[in-house]
Amino acid sequence: MSYVLNKNKYVSPELTEKVNKSVEKLDYYANPVARSLRNKKTHTIGIVLQNIRNIFFPQVLAGLEEYARANDYNLQFVNTYNDIHTERRALASLKNMWVDGIILDSCVSESEKGEYLEFLKGLNMEKEIPIVMLERNLGSPDYSAVLVDNYTGGLLAARHLIETGKNKIIHITDNNNWCMTSNRMLGYLDAMREHGLEANIEIHRCDMTAFDGYNLMKGLLFHGASFDGVFAVNDQVAIGAMKAAKELGRSIPEDIAFVGFDNIFVSSMIDTPLTTVHVPKYELGKTAETLLLRTIDQKLEAPEVVTLPVKLIVRQSTDLRGDNSWELFGW
Repeated sequence: MSYVLNKNKYVSPELTEKVNKSVEKLDYYANPVARSLRNKKTHTIGIVLQNIRNIFFPQVLAGLEEYARANDYNLQFVNTYNDIHTERRALASLKNMWVDGIILDSCVSESEKGEYLEFLKGLNMEKEIPIVMLERNLGSPDYSAVLVDNYTGGLLAARHLIETGKNKIIHITDNNNWCMTSNRMLGYLDAMREHGLEANIEIHRCDMTAFDGYNLMKGLLFHGASFDGVFAVNDQVAIGAMKAAKELGRSIPEDIAFVGFDNIFVSSMIDTPLTTVHVPKYELGKTAETLLLRTIDQKLEAPEVVTLPVKLIVRQSTDLRGDNSWELFGW
């Protein structure tokens, strides 16, 4: 039976068929612990994410999970809630569980990247565990990474607002200065400069939640800030900011136009559908899983960095003629 199930030795088609029928009849499944003792693999992948409460991540997890399952791997998921100490403990715990590899969406600050990379190196001293970075590569050539073209996304967002006739466009970014959000800001800055709008550049910061976007926008408008366009670091911030603007009597997009980032499914379902930069979230997870399994199977000669493209989706928060259809999943 083991030769048939493990496919590690030739077995005649007749016997293979007989074994498979018995397996189906008895509802048999292989013991993963016994198998891991034999081949020194647990067939388990560790997934470390910043915050599963962020509506961005379910589609990423779907891409990870489906590709892992198709290749007979299980996932061990850890949520760090953007706490670097929790993240470090999670990585040490996954190593002690002898996972075959780890996909890491790190919350480490830009200023602590160097020391953090030394920590990862020390983590792998006894037994090297392949790690694939998600969203950030931390500037290290030692790890494969799957990134998003954040710079182009920021460029597309700001250019679109300018093309709709807006010229006092503010950018709401995050408090962390992560490279992916910094690159979105760089795209915004370059678009403003190429259209001669340097004097109108204005950047505000908040946490990446709808509540923080709401509070920031309320404060800006209450104190008389003047602008006609907003490029937000993500859809959640944009949605919160739009709610505040409406409550204070602003018309969207006539008074203020809004562009978000990510294309979470909710962005197409709110009262004024949100123009946004689409991030291929399912593909992000699937590509990371593919790179990790290739590394585990030693089919990757050197670490690879894959950058996924983005695209602008125009909806009614910038153009009343924009797309009004629902995206139920936001893949």
